[in-house]
Amino acid sequence: MGISFVQALLCGILYYLAQSTWLMGLGFVTLQRPLVMGLFVGLVMGDVATGVEVGVKIQLIFMGFISAGGSIPSDMALSGCVGTALAIGQGITADAALAIAVPIGILGTVLWTGRMTWNSFFTAKTEKAGRAGNLKGVFFWNVIVPQVIIGVIGIGVVTAFLVGSNAATNLLNDIMTPAVTNIFNVIAQLLPCLGLALNLRAIAKKETWPYFFLGFLLMGYLDVTIIFVTGVAIIIGYCLTFGKSEAAAE
Repeated sequence: MGISFVQALLCGILYYLAQSTWLMGLGFVTLQRPLVMGLFVGLVMGDVATGVEVGVKIQLIFMGFISAGGSIPSDMALSGCVGTALAIGQGITADAALAIAVPIGILGTVLWTGRMTWNSFFTAKTEKAGRAGNLKGVFFWNVIVPQVIIGVIGIGVVTAFLVGSNAATNLLNDIMTPAVTNIFNVIAQLLPCLGLALNLRAIAKKETWPYFFLGFLLMGYLDVTIIFVTGVAIIIGYCLTFGKSEAAAE
C-alpha cells in the first residue's frame, strides 16, 4: 500500500497537536495516548479497525507511563503515531509494529529534551517583554515562537520518517526471515506485560488488591464482558468516593 506524502504530513500534524497547547491541554491527556492516536491515524490511513488494534497494543506498553520532573521515559505519542502508520501503510503485523514502536518512542525523548532546551532560550525574551508591559511580546515569545519550532521539527520528523519508510520497509522485508519475525513476535508479547506490571506496581496497595482480584474473578469465572466489569468498577468507585465524603460531612 505505501504511505503517501499527504498521509505522512497529516500524521505529522496529529503528532504535533498531541504535543502542542492549541487544544487547551487536551492533546496531553487524549491525543497523546496511543489508543486515541491509533484511531485518528487509522482515519488518515483509511483503516480505522487496524488503527485501533495497533493503538490498543501500543497503549498496553504505556499503562504505567509516568512523566515526572519534566522528563519522559519514552514518547508515547510518537510511538502510537508512527507505529500505527507503519502497520497500516506498510502492511506489517501489529506485533511487528509494536516492537518497532518502542525504540521510536525512545528516540522521541531526544525531541522532547531538545524542546525543553530551546524553550529555555525564550524565557529571557518573555521576561523582558513582561517587564516592559508588552503583552504582545509575551505572547509572541511564550507561545508563537516555541509552537512554530515544535511544529516544524515535529511535523518534519514524522513526515520525513513515514515518507522514507517505503524504502526502509522494503529493506525490512528482505531481512525479516521467519527467525527474525519470531523474535519480533516474542518481544511484542512481552512488552504489554511490562506495561501492565508497571501499572500494577503503581496501584499495588493492600486496600486496592481486593478490587483487582474481584475484576479478575468476574472476567475469568463468570464470563462477563469488560464493559460489565467497568460498570461495576465505576459503581464501586462512586460509592467509595461519595460515601466517604458524606460520612466526613456528618
